[in-house]
Parts: sequence; structure tokens; C-alpha cells
Amino acid sequence: MSYSIFDDIPKLDGCSSSQLKFLIQRFIEHFIFEDALLLSELLYERVKTDENLVILCDCLLKLSRADEVYNLLKPLPKDHPSIRYIFAKCCFDLKKYEECEHVLFNENLELHPSLAGSPTSPFARLLLCNVLIETGRIEHSLEECAKSVRENPFSWSSITSYIRVGGRKISELVADNDSRGRIIENEPLLDTPEEEKSVTPVILCPVPKVGICAPKKSRVSEIAETRRSSRLVNQDRENVVNATARVSVQPRTGKLRNFTRSELTPTVIGTRSERTSTSRKSRDAKQPLASRSSNAMRSLSSSSTSVASISTISTSDKEPADDLSKRGNPLSPLTRDVYDSLKVLAAIEEAVCTYKWTEAGNLLGSLPNIVKEHAVTLHLCARMKFEQAEYAAARDIIQRQRQKYPHRLEGTELLSTALWHLQDNYRLSQLAQELCTKARKRPQTWCVAGNCFSLQRQHALAVECMERAILLDPHFAYAYTLLGHELVFQEELDKAAKAFRTALSISPNDYRAWYGLGQVHQRTEQLSLAQNSMAQALKINPNSRAILCTLAQVEQALNRPAKAMELLNTALELNPNDVACRYNRARLLYETKQYDKCVEELNELKGLSPDEAYIFHLLGKVHRRLGNTHLALLNYSWATEMDPRGEQMLAHGAGGENPYDDETYSPEAD
Repeated sequence: MSYSIFDDIPKLDGCSSSQLKFLIQRFIEHFIFEDALLLSELLYERVKTDENLVILCDCLLKLSRADEVYNLLKPLPKDHPSIRYIFAKCCFDLKKYEECEHVLFNENLELHPSLAGSPTSPFARLLLCNVLIETGRIEHSLEECAKSVRENPFSWSSITSYIRVGGRKISELVADNDSRGRIIENEPLLDTPEEEKSVTPVILCPVPKVGICAPKKSRVSEIAETRRSSRLVNQDRENVVNATARVSVQPRTGKLRNFTRSELTPTVIGTRSERTSTSRKSRDAKQPLASRSSNAMRSLSSSSTSVASISTISTSDKEPADDLSKRGNPLSPLTRDVYDSLKVLAAIEEAVCTYKWTEAGNLLGSLPNIVKEHAVTLHLCARMKFEQAEYAAARDIIQRQRQKYPHRLEGTELLSTALWHLQDNYRLSQLAQELCTKARKRPQTWCVAGNCFSLQRQHALAVECMERAILLDPHFAYAYTLLGHELVFQEELDKAAKAFRTALSISPNDYRAWYGLGQVHQRTEQLSLAQNSMAQALKINPNSRAILCTLAQVEQALNRPAKAMELLNTALELNPNDVACRYNRARLLYETKQYDKCVEELNELKGLSPDEAYIFHLLGKVHRRLGNTHLALLNYSWATEMDPRGEQMLAHGAGGENPYDDETYSPEAD
């Protein structure tokens, strides 16, 4: 039996545009966005309503035509919150930050009245937070992000952004809604003029049975030794809103579909039979445009999104703000379970970002088993191990995550950095080849490829890969940090400093970028600036042995040996067998002419790391100072055999020293 689209078109039931909306949604369901765009243009030309304009913008954004949406909306009034938000989002994507802020703010520097109090409010505040970060107003962005979390505690993006800009006590912030025991639902988005008293019924367009949400780019909370990167639930809902003399809202049910990394945004769902049944039973029913489902907001980042319908109600029929705060549907056991899991994940995210490993471990243990194996949870576990320099453990966790979720690329940049630290050239090359074959348009792929070239000391190619990652995602702070490190290797210090500063503009509390900036200042002998940058990095992550060790080098260069020794001892309290810290302590003992203690330290260090040429080189220098010529020459010889080109010396900041056995020495120096 053949199929015809005419057999599936719903019957007319009071809305002349409902059939066209059905056809548009059918094309969207099957990812034929060009045809959906054509129909939406024809629809809007004939029926110029805000709802149809949102549908048109939705189709354009699915085709990545933000510039066209911007030009379309710029001359039009933006009283509808969805239209105002879409225009602001396009301004942000086009880097028109001042105009974006002007659209979101009113003259009193508050959220625009058309957005405040609407279901669009938390998303607008999150967008405003990103604008304020881009323009360097971190404190103000923190306030807006906190409001976004309070208004929508299901938004993982709001939670991570709040923590990323320095927000703390996330559990208390998320728990502000606990006393209500329900999800607060605001008034419909679209209002009619005051004189309009009637309710105009509009039929909801059909939508896919399963909402498809494109993965969110990873901005995020970023953590590692000197390199690293930094949600969750899609909920489908069915809305039935009955129009009476005073429009009342009936309770709805929610169905959990799947976990993704993107924000929790509801998607309207409904089968054909359900739609026709509903339309027969309630001719006067109304469906608010995105007032319950926020589909217009979700469409900006989704690959396939439903288009909700529109309603008009008199402003005189609105409920007071106090009543709105008490209104909402009780949470089902399933929704409550997901909500509680999100609260714990938010607390874990904060603990990881503040390097409180014991607290993070305890919180991880409190999660239900189904959440423990989720990709976000595994990624948090890997970050914990990575931050503690347990690279093998981090590698194993991310590989387990990839086996369980082979379609996800989040975390592969972290895996590549772990392999870089482990000097596992084979696995890193294998990973880079696999991702370059399967996902060439993802920024994580090019971070992996860049790390692969870096490990092979092909730093020029590594720089090209990192620049390509940035081109694919201009807000990927980790890619800027990796680029900065590669430029340091290339001795392009001005470009490296620019890359690190860009990373800080995206993620102000990324200690990695502060650390890299300090390295640049150290190499240019701007020691005071280096000390300030390293101190800022240490303030963010006080448990980083790499920062403590490098800051000790800076203090030593500033002729503060006592402070340098204090920093090194602090680092060794964290890990007594840290080779880099013990080597730097040996160098400090050498510089302060404590040769006997230096020899003792280096002999112990040889046992911990017997294949490091720079250890034997320093031991040769000490023996030469002590007059042990034979032992000095023997250690110089071993160092030369291990590293004939002197690459290890360059890597450890000793590039300015003489070759291994050509040190100028005079007894009078002692």
C-alpha cells in the first residue's frame, strides 16, 4: 500500500496554519531543513505572527544562517521574549557583544522586562553571563549566572558556567527550589494588548517522538597539570492547557528520554492520534509558544527541534507575581531522582574545580549506580585522577567511557593529554588517526592531533592543529591553552601570551592559562610579572606541584632562596617522590653551595628516575665543584649518552647553560 503525505495531514480544527506547521515539522523531523525553510517563509509571508516568525528563525538557525536571522529581526519589534532572545543569541554568535547586551538589558542594567519573569529568563541570563565574560565583567556575570541557576536548576550549562567564573556553594544555590518541592512554571510568553479579552486557540504542531539535541561544545570547567579542557537531561512533556473564563493551567506529565551533555530543555511531544484526539475534545484549547517547553530556546542549538504553538491572553488575566512563585506541578519520582542526581553532580563539579578530592570522592560514592556510569560522571572521575597526575588511571577511565559511549568525543582531548604525559606515542597516534577519520569537524579531534604532533616534537604542525580546533570552536579555552604551550616551544612568546590571555577571557579561573602566562614572563625575564601570574595560578589550585615547582624557580631567580625552598618543601609534602620537585630542590642546594646535601639528593633521585640526563648532568657539576674530577667526567659521559642533543636540558629550562662537559669553572668561584 502506497503512502501519501495528504493522508497524514491533520484535519482543520480552527487554525488555518496548523497543516503547514505540520508539514514544516515533518521536514524538520527528517532533517530536510531547506524545504522546511521554504514552507516557513511562505507561511510567514501569509500569516505574519510572532509564532510563525520564530518558526522561520528556527529553520534558518538549523541551516547555520545566524547572519540572515540577525538581518531579518533587526528592524522588527522584539516584544516577544523568544524573538528578543533569538536576536540576542545571533548577536552573540556574530560577536556583536555590545548590541547583544543592549538587547538583553534595559536602561537600568536589569534584564529586559519582556524577558524577566518569562520561561526565557534563565536562558537569557545564561547568554548575558557569557556576554559579560567576553567583555571582562566577571563579578556581574557571576550574579546573572547565579540567577539563571536559581530559575532553572536543571541547566547543567548554567551550573558549570557559574562554577567556571568563580561561583561557590552551588548546592545551596540549586537547593533554593527544594522547599517548593515543585518546578516553577511561569506565565505564557505572548500577551495580547490590554483591550483584547478573548483567547485565540492555536493547534500545536506535531513534533518528533524523541527530541534530538546536538552536543554542546565543550567550554568548560578546565583542569590538568599544565594542559586540559574542561550535561545532561532531555525531558519530553505533553501540554494540555484548557481555556476557561480565566485561563487555568492543568498539570502535565514528563517523560525522561535520554541523557546528553546539553542543557536540560523540555521538548513537546505528541503522536498524531493524540493530537487529533485533543483537537476534537477541546476546540478552545490553547498552547503557549514555548511558555512551558521553551522549544524556541532549544532550537538554537538542536539539530532537530519541535515548534510550539502560540496563545494570546489578556494582560488583565495574568496572575500576580506572588501567585506565580507558588504555582507549579509536583515532581514525579523519576524527575525528582534526576533532579537529586543533578544536585550531586553539581556539587562534584564544584569540588573538582576547587581541588577538594576527598569531598568529590565522597559525593561520587553517594550517586546511584545508573548515574555513576554516566558519561559526565566518568569524565569527572577522569578529571580528578588527571589533576592528581594519575595519568594512567585517567586514561583507563576515559577509555572505559569511550567504550560505553563511543559516539561521544568529550574527554578525548583529556585522554590525549594523559597519553602525552605518559609518552605513549603509539596509542596517541592511534587515537588521532581514528578521530581524524571519523570526526574531522570536532575541535577535540584537532586537540588530539596537536598533542600527537607535539609528542613527536613537530611543534609547527601541532600549532596548526590547535589553530584549527579554535577555528571550529572559538570558545574552546583548552585549545587556546594547548596552543600557548606549543608556541612557547616554538619560542613565539608574544603569540603564546596572547593565546593564554584569550583562554583567561573565556575561563577566568583556568589556572593552566595563568601558569602558561607565567612561563612566558619567566622566559622573557619579566620575573615580577612571572611571580604574579604563578601566584595567581597557585591561588586557584594550591595543590599543583607543577605550579609550586615553577614558582620556586622564579623565587630563586629573584634571589629569594628561602621562599623557593619553602615552596619546594610544600610540593614534596604532597608527593615526596616527585622527580621534578626533587630535582629543583637539588638545583637550589647547588646554587646555595650546599654541595654535600645536593649530592645526597641527586643520588636518591637517580634511583627514582635512572634515565634522566639532566640529573646526571647536575651531579657532574656538583662533583666538579667538590673536586671529584673522575666522578664529574663519568656523570657528564652518562648524561651525554642519554641525551646527546641536549633536548632534556632545554625542556627543563637549562637551555642557557653550557654543554654537558664544557662548563667553565675556576676554584676562585667558590
